[in-house]
Amino acid sequence: MKRESLKNSGKILVCAALIIGLASASSAKQLETEIEDAAIAVGDTTTLRVKIPGEAENIKPVKYPSVPGLKIEYSGMEHSYEYVNGKSWSGVKLIFMVTGMKKGRYRIPPFVFQRGNERLESREATLAVMPGTSGSSGNGDETAAVADIKSSVELSTAAAYIGQPVILRYYLLTVGLRAAVQRLNEYPDTKGFAIKMIDDPDHGSNGREGDYEKAHIVSFALIPAGAGAYRVGGGSALMSVEISGRRNANGFFGMNFPGMTRSQLLPFDAKPITIRPLPAQGKPDHFQGDIGSFAMRADFSDGPVKTFEEKKITITVEGTGNLITMTKPYPEREVQGLKIISEEGASSVAIDGGKLRGSRKFTYTLVPEKEGAFNPGRFMFSFFNPDSGRYKTIETKEISFTARGGDQRQGISYDNEKKERLDLNPLYMALIVLAVGGTIALVVFWERKRYRLVANTDDRRQDGDTKQDSSDNRDHLSEAAQCIERTDSEGFLRSAEKALEQIRKTDPGNSKSTAAGDFARIREEIYGYKFGRGTMSTADMKRILREIEDLKTK
Repeated sequence: MKRESLKNSGKILVCAALIIGLASASSAKQLETEIEDAAIAVGDTTTLRVKIPGEAENIKPVKYPSVPGLKIEYSGMEHSYEYVNGKSWSGVKLIFMVTGMKKGRYRIPPFVFQRGNERLESREATLAVMPGTSGSSGNGDETAAVADIKSSVELSTAAAYIGQPVILRYYLLTVGLRAAVQRLNEYPDTKGFAIKMIDDPDHGSNGREGDYEKAHIVSFALIPAGAGAYRVGGGSALMSVEISGRRNANGFFGMNFPGMTRSQLLPFDAKPITIRPLPAQGKPDHFQGDIGSFAMRADFSDGPVKTFEEKKITITVEGTGNLITMTKPYPEREVQGLKIISEEGASSVAIDGGKLRGSRKFTYTLVPEKEGAFNPGRFMFSFFNPDSGRYKTIETKEISFTARGGDQRQGISYDNEKKERLDLNPLYMALIVLAVGGTIALVVFWERKRYRLVANTDDRRQDGDTKQDSSDNRDHLSEAAQCIERTDSEGFLRSAEKALEQIRKTDPGNSKSTAAGDFARIREEIYGYKFGRGTMSTADMKRILREIEDLKTK
C-alpha cells in the first residue's frame, strides 16, 4: 500500500514538473522575425532580422538555432523606429545572414534571449533552398553563379621581422555580373599581430586578374609581435550582387529588373607568413624595437631663457617602416636641474607599395629649474633596417642653452605699461585675506541654516539618483582586465559594454572620438561577439580593452 502510494506521488510530481515547464515556455515573450526571401538558390544568402523592442544593452543570447544545410551567422544590429497603421514600434533588429548550403525546405527554430527575468523567443521562420547552377537553376530560374564571384587576399611579403609592417589587402573578383561590398562581416584573424586599417589610394581603382574584374576592398597594416609561423587573413564581407534581368520565379511578376540585388557572403582565405626574430648582433643599448629606415631633425629657437621658462623642441622622424607603434627619441644625457617633458604630436601614415611611409612629430618641453648652462646633448633614435639587415642610430644636432634668473623682488610686484613697479606689503595682504575669509564664513554659516530646512526633502528626492550614479562610478575597465586574467569572455563583454556606456555619458554629444566612428565600431564588435561571433580569444579581449582605454584618454 505504501509502495503504491509512493508511485502515485512520483507520477504527480512528474506531471507537475511538465505543467510548470510548459507554462514557463508559453510565458516567453514572442519576438517578430523578418526574412527577406522565402526561397534562395544554393550558395545564395538572405537576411533574417529579429525585432527586439527597447535597447539591446541588457539582452543576453541564450540559444541560437543550428540547422543542417543552412549557415546562420550574426551580421550586425540596427536601431529602428516604425509607424504602421497608427501603431509605433522602436527597438533594435539583430541581423543574421542565412546561406543555403544544400537543396531543401527548412524550418529555422526560434532564437532565444534573456532580458533580466524575461525570456524572449523569436517566431519560427521557413526558407526554401533551390538548386543553383552556372547559368540556370533546375526550375528555369536565371541566377548569377557563385563561381562567378570570388575573393583574393594578398600579403606584401611572406616573411618579415618582428615589428616590421606587413600590408594585408582584400580584393573582390567578379566576371559576368556586378557586385559591391557593403561592409566587412567578420574581421581578419590576426592573432600575434597588431592591426590597423589604412587608406590605400594606389589600390582604389579597379583592375583585372585574368578573366576577372579586380576591385580593392580594404587594406590593413599588420605589426607582428613575436617570431614564428602564422596564418593571417580570413573573415568575410557582406556584398550585394545584381540579379540578371531574366526570368526568376522570385522576381516581380516572375521577372528580375535591372538594379535588383541579392545579399551574399564573401569569405576570404588566410595566408601563411613567417616572422623572424631580430638579430642580437649589433643591437644598440637604447634599442626599443623600432624597425624601418628613418631620418630625424630637431626644430627649436636659439637664445637663453629664464629659469622655469619653457623651451620647446619639435623633433620630426620620417621615412618608411613601423610608424604605428614608434617609440620616442631619447636625449643623449640627463642634466641635473633640467626637467624634460615629452608628448606626441601630429602624425602622417600612408601605404606606399608594400611599405608604410610617413612622419611622426614629438614635442619636448625643457624647463630649467636653476641658473646656468644646460647641454642635454643630441636626441637619438635607434632602429633596425630590414633592407640592410643592420641596426642604426640617428641623431639631431646638439642642443644647448643658458638659463638666467629674473629680478628678485620683495612682496608682490607688477609691471604697468610705464614699467613702474607696484609693491604691496605682505601684512596688508594678510589682513585683507582674513577679512574676506571672515565675511565668506559668516555668509556660509547663515546659508547653511536655510539649507537644512530643505535638505531632507532634497535628500529623499535624490536618494534614487545617488544610488544610480554610484553604480556609474564603478571601474568597469579594471573589471574587464580581471575578466581577461580569468579568461572570462562573457564577463569581459559585459564590463567592456558598460565601460563604453560610461564614455558615452561623459561625451553625450559625440564631440570626441565617437564622431570618428571608433565608438560605434568597438560597440559593434562587442555586439558581434555577444550575439553570435563565438568566444573571444585573450588577444582580442586585450586589443578591445586597449582601444576602449584609448577612447577614454582622447
